[in-house]
Amino acid sequence: MSTESDHEQPIEDNPQILAFRQELEYRGKALEPFSHLRQTAAMNLGLRYWALSPDDLREIRNPSATPGTDEPDTVTVYDGLIHDTAIVLWLCNQPDSVCQRARRVPREFENKIDKWADENGITVGSDSLAEATSVFLQLVNSAAAAKGVPAEDKKNRAPAAAGN
Repeated sequence: MSTESDHEQPIEDNPQILAFRQELEYRGKALEPFSHLRQTAAMNLGLRYWALSPDDLREIRNPSATPGTDEPDTVTVYDGLIHDTAIVLWLCNQPDSVCQRARRVPREFENKIDKWADENGITVGSDSLAEATSVFLQLVNSAAAAKGVPAEDKKNRAPAAAGN
């Protein structure tokens, strides 16, 4: 007979995911979770981050590189990062009803997102850009954690062998 503790915890009840989502904010405002709704709306609005190919990346001289340090001479950049950041942070600042509409008719929201990005410092040279891209990366990279993968195996099973 199985008990409640034998089953993986649902995503909605997973305290690690809930705590992570509740802590994220941008410019002092708490963000809505980067849920399935917002993820699919982001893709319809043009998010490319999860589908990057080598053609989307380029190497540039590392402005932080100095002789005699471990800093690499070049770094790899993705030119669409600002656009992707604006899409995701705008969605995480909207109620579900707006995200649902943006998912269905993305073209209606392109100008709103651009205006919001300008008003919220998601532009080259702004003081807020580093914070914005950091929050963006936390959100998009948390998608794997939000799949309900348990942080620890509660059944005390042995780890899978490499290659399995």
